[in-house]
Amino acid sequence: MLAHLSSEGSLPLFDRAIVQSPCVDHFWSPEKSREVAELYLKTVGAKSPEELLSMPYGKIGKANGKLLRKLIVSGEITCPFSPTVDGEFLKDFPGKIAGLSGPDRLYH
Repeated sequence: MLAHLSSEGSLPLFDRAIVQSPCVDHFWSPEKSREVAELYLKTVGAKSPEELLSMPYGKIGKANGKLLRKLIVSGEITCPFSPTVDGEFLKDFPGKIAGLSGPDRLYH
């Protein structure tokens, strides 16, 4: 929801919204998104995103948990599946848009 509220393209779709427990810091740059996507493909054992379409759900589910644990243990991130600030749908990080950015905020 926070991504939609931060996107100009979504503004006509909502009259009002309540964002509960927003993860303001869980938005990625295209570079970080690509890095995590490549790590995910390696974790699930796929050479391309298209291979995921024919994989058993159980294998994908196990890879999701494995990737999450790997990233949490490394201290890198707590949410591996996050929106990407692409400059089109999301022009900037929602925390910056809302004025919640500062030296204590980390943007991937």
